[in-house]
Amino acid sequence: MSNNTDLHFKKYLVKTFIWSVLLYGSESWTLEEAEKRRIEALKLWCYRRMLKIAWVDKVSNEEVLQRIGETSWINLKRRRNTWMGDILRHEGFMKTILERRDTWDRPSNEYIDQIMEDMGCLSYLELKRCAEDREGGKIAADQSYR
Repeated sequence: MSNNTDLHFKKYLVKTFIWSVLLYGSESWTLEEAEKRRIEALKLWCYRRMLKIAWVDKVSNEEVLQRIGETSWINLKRRRNTWMGDILRHEGFMKTILERRDTWDRPSNEYIDQIMEDMGCLSYLELKRCAEDREGGKIAADQSYR
């Protein structure tokens, strides 16, 4: 088995067993910059271990990502935006809670504000329109990750 195949298998195992557990429920998280940095640091730590890079070696994060063939940020935004699109397109309990957010305290508004920022929407109505347009919403979401 070649080293490249071995690395591909290791990445598969990390994504399957570590990221699926770590990111369980991440669609409902409101993340601060410090939390994003911690998640990114864990991701890079895992990649450095997979590549057998010692902590004393002077290897930049960009070089680690290039060697492993991954991007710098995990898909938290995409997961959250996909989930929010599903909620806003269908009638249900979660949509009812979001629609009545004026009766709730600030934390629920903070979550919506973060999603609107991720999607590049200026208002809640614009966010709903973007959620209704499935393909346009995916394009907007993909552009916000670059």
